[in-house]
Amino acid sequence: MNNSTHFFEVHDLLTQFIAAFDDTVIDRFNKSREAEEQVEARYVLAPKQRVLYDIVNKSNNITLPVVSIEVTNVSRDPARVFNKIEDVYSPYNDNVPAKRHVRMPPPVPVNVSVTMSILCKYMTDADQIVSNFAVYTNPYIVISHEFPVSLDDENADKYEVRTNVVWDGDIAYSSPTSISHSDKYRVSLDTSFVIKGWLYKPVVNPIGTIFKIDANFHSVDAINKVYDLADWQALDEVYGVNDRLFTDTVTVSAQPTITSLLYSTSGSTIRLISDTEIVTDKSNIFIIEGKRFDYNNTFYLSSNVDSFYSNYVEVETALSPTISAYQIPTDQIAVISDNLVTINFPISSFSTPGNFTLVIANSAGWDTSYNSSGSILTIN
Repeated sequence: MNNSTHFFEVHDLLTQFIAAFDDTVIDRFNKSREAEEQVEARYVLAPKQRVLYDIVNKSNNITLPVVSIEVTNVSRDPARVFNKIEDVYSPYNDNVPAKRHVRMPPPVPVNVSVTMSILCKYMTDADQIVSNFAVYTNPYIVISHEFPVSLDDENADKYEVRTNVVWDGDIAYSSPTSISHSDKYRVSLDTSFVIKGWLYKPVVNPIGTIFKIDANFHSVDAINKVYDLADWQALDEVYGVNDRLFTDTVTVSAQPTITSLLYSTSGSTIRLISDTEIVTDKSNIFIIEGKRFDYNNTFYLSSNVDSFYSNYVEVETALSPTISAYQIPTDQIAVISDNLVTINFPISSFSTPGNFTLVIANSAGWDTSYNSSGSILTIN
């Protein structure tokens, strides 16, 4: 819900609907049925009651003829619902019959019900307005707009969406039966249309990077048996949903993993299994063993010391929490293989007392040397 997007769909449909009708011109005839004057009918987006009020209100007088447009209902159209697999197809152009597949989130089909009220002083005005639209809306007219995906990318392809406007074919006439000398005589006609439009969902990229896969394996009593839902439900009754017989899970992850940490200085190498004090008057080499080191990784040093390096950054990944660390210069790092990397700290690297741990990170996540060795590296 928090990704909801408003594309002004109903507003634009009503604007196009009115634009399709509002060029109506009425002729005023003499006794010989010759046009002597032309009057343009005004179309307004307002309820009929509001238009009648403005006609009566002397300070806001509206000259007849006037046509009011009012939305009476918006409903979902089940007949036009399609799922994510179907998508939509758009013609390349009017001259080529081939069609192009358009990937999109499935929009919600809606029927926008509109009432058109025609208010006229003369019956001939009303008849002309009716004859003007009735011959074109039999049985419907088509309005079009641009698919809103182009709002997100000005270089995206422009897709045309065509919308049917269906006329119900009924026109209700009414005229005043009793009026006072101060009332204006008017003829009122009411008819209805249904605009078959769409409400669009946010346009998001449905394709993303998979960083982790959990695969569950279940032992079965017959290698050739095909287990259906009933079989699994029977196992669940015996062993429980979360403890099926001989269940095992194998995880494949792009996140780097450190399995052990070795420390070398002055030619001697030791495997770290506890807190270790770092020698500051000699070069320090750390040998890290693990997995997925040859995968666009970045190497950091996380410490309680105010500054080891100037490039202090936040490390954001998909699977691990955000941390702050110092990025180790690339010239101090040597990736030997996917399972082995060395980091060399020259003599001048450590000058401030404190604790630190080594971090390997990529877009999937990060791991620290402390998780594998339990060793906090200390500078005194």
